[in-house]
Amino acid sequence: MLFIETQCTYWKPYITCQTMGSDKYLCMELKQCTKKFNLSSIADSQIQACLTCSVVCAGEKCEVKIREMPLPSYYKVVGPGLHTNLIKWDSVLQEPQRYLPDGKLTVLFAVQCPLEGKTDTDIEDSPLAPPPEIVSCMEKLLTDGQFSDIVLVAGEREFPAHRAILAQRSDVFRAMFDAKMTESRTNRVEIQDMSATAVSNFLTFIYTDSAPNVDVYAVELRSAAEKYNIPRLKAVCEVEMAKWLEVENVIDLLLHADMYNANQLKNAAIQWIIKHAPELIETEAWKAVCKDHPKLLEETCRQFACYVKEREHFR
Repeated sequence: MLFIETQCTYWKPYITCQTMGSDKYLCMELKQCTKKFNLSSIADSQIQACLTCSVVCAGEKCEVKIREMPLPSYYKVVGPGLHTNLIKWDSVLQEPQRYLPDGKLTVLFAVQCPLEGKTDTDIEDSPLAPPPEIVSCMEKLLTDGQFSDIVLVAGEREFPAHRAILAQRSDVFRAMFDAKMTESRTNRVEIQDMSATAVSNFLTFIYTDSAPNVDVYAVELRSAAEKYNIPRLKAVCEVEMAKWLEVENVIDLLLHADMYNANQLKNAAIQWIIKHAPELIETEAWKAVCKDHPKLLEETCRQFACYVKEREHFR
């Protein structure tokens, strides 16, 4: 059984029998499943693929030819399912020693996905548009401070910014400016719960949708994302923090995630605990969770039960 993971989705191959006219064919099908363990996935993914397969015959060399660059028409959306005819059922029954050695049918198959931006119709002389400039322009706008109308202050540093951009990215900033609060009257926003460097990275994300130093300032940026209601920054920080998980800190990160509603990080921590239970179960940190956080313990046990059930199902 093969599983090809794409975020929260996976693809599963099947061999089926279909009637076409007066003939029956064995067919290979590739379907996208919509559940992995206890995680629901997106339905009907738009991922495209090309399915190539061949029946392995006893005593014969078999290979699947991989097209260097299949025509665009070969690619189909996987979500609804891909299928291709393998062989007539009558052919298998007529030569069982060839197709069913040891009573088993063996199929070799390959799944190809198109390379982004690559097609067989690419022409070297085709006109090319320059790459997008919006990110570099927004970064320059932040760095230069041209036409700024508000200042963010962290410690001894001041960061010129633009109300319209802050308000567009954060409804908290929008409410602050609309309500004629002190910040709106003085054109200054005092930030006392973040370091100046973290504020600089925070503004970079607001302007460019990227945080180059998120690996260093993930905790501060996640808190800022929560405070100013910037969901994507919160998610980016949780993804980064999930990379830190190890025996020494997984419980601290789990409690942090639970306290601040960091659901992605919380789920990642629980999944890590499930997969590394033998290493963790005797630690004082885990014993403290069992004693002081019964709801977290219950949720972890529930997910562990789902994990075990799914593993049994896929065997």
